[in-house]
Amino acid sequence: MKKRTGKMISLSLAVAMAVTAAPVTALAVDEPVLTTAQSAEETETGTTTVDTKEEEGLTQREPATPVAAPVVDEALIAGDAEAEEAVPLGEATIHEVDNQKSLEKAIQDAQLGDTIKLTDSFKVTNNGKDIANNKALFTLPAGVTLDGGGNTITADDTWESSAQNHIVGIVNAKDTKICNLTIVGNEKTKHGINVFGNNASMDIENVTVKDCGTAGIVVNGATVTATDINTENNAWGAINVDNAGKFILTGNCNIAEANKVWSENESGTNIVVSEVDDWVTMKTDGDDKKHTILIWKM
Repeated sequence: MKKRTGKMISLSLAVAMAVTAAPVTALAVDEPVLTTAQSAEETETGTTTVDTKEEEGLTQREPATPVAAPVVDEALIAGDAEAEEAVPLGEATIHEVDNQKSLEKAIQDAQLGDTIKLTDSFKVTNNGKDIANNKALFTLPAGVTLDGGGNTITADDTWESSAQNHIVGIVNAKDTKICNLTIVGNEKTKHGINVFGNNASMDIENVTVKDCGTAGIVVNGATVTATDINTENNAWGAINVDNAGKFILTGNCNIAEANKVWSENESGTNIVVSEVDDWVTMKTDGDDKKHTILIWKM
């Protein structure tokens, strides 16, 4: 806190007899202090087969297909979780990265309004990184853009499957963006992009997600707009929207999987698919007879 204090000034004038002027004192002024907003992230725990959150009763499951029964992937949302909000420390910065280490450092340093930009393609792994179960290898802060610059992030063959880690994600972070990027998983990775939390929001533009061991993109209670998206060969399907998630798909999209956009939690979930006239909606009961699965297929 800064203070500005005036000095007492005494003026004396002698006109015939000594006359003394009264002292004048300036008032102290306090400038306000800005404090960094506290942020809270929702805790995710799980095993190799189940995502468990705080609130019971909501599940996430692989979509039903004509050739295989769904795989259960339970995901719970804590509805009272606060959104993560970054506080800017200065002007927006572009962090250029060309490998996993520099990307990790950029995410650690990034502030609200910053952009992390890939200058090259590279491979990544969760092996030896001690990432918690069901967390993403790269978790973006609020207000940060990940710009692939036309490059590719590929999961390395050394990726460890037991932790069930996603490749990129957010947890209750607002105003994030991923653009101009290709994400390539493998049978050991979980989701390519995981957008988690009732307060989370993300724009996804000109992004390709393929070859992931579960879903390409998951919107779990969050709000996401996806434009010009390409997906292929993701084991469960392209895009899963659950737990009152809000999802808009628009632009020139190429969704190669039969399970294109689906939800096990129809209540409160809002899915808008624009400019895709030849998709249809199917409804089938899940194995537990508690959920309706909505599947858009060509």
